[in-house]
Amino acid sequence: MKKTGAFRSWVAMLARVERDPRYSTIQVCPEWLSFDNFLRDMGDRPSGFSIDRIDGSKGYSKENCRWADSTTQAVNRKKREGAANNVIGVRSHGRKFTARFGAYGQRHYLGLFDSEEEAKLAYDVARDRFCRIGLVKYFQ
Repeated sequence: MKKTGAFRSWVAMLARVERDPRYSTIQVCPEWLSFDNFLRDMGDRPSGFSIDRIDGSKGYSKENCRWADSTTQAVNRKKREGAANNVIGVRSHGRKFTARFGAYGQRHYLGLFDSEEEAKLAYDVARDRFCRIGLVKYFQ
């Protein structure tokens, strides 16, 4: 039996899609129903990493998956259900939108914007700067 990290991730991925109702619309590409194909596309799992879907609304496939640490996955998460908007780091205030993030236990206000798109851009730029200088684990 194959007990590599990639194999355990592959088994968990298949089980999650099959059993977890939150994944009812998520599919695994047909090629990845074979572990050998999955391993060929993804390679072995690096220590401390797990499989991450780049676009959470799409399924598991070579084009949409990567090995990522928990911090990268946290940045990539979708906004929780029931939130006022679907953009992480952006909140609506009447007809305006604010962008902000937390780092080192402090809130950083990025500004008040006329559109959700402008506020999201400000948030994305700040997130990318933190990622580039290696502080993504502090970005919330």
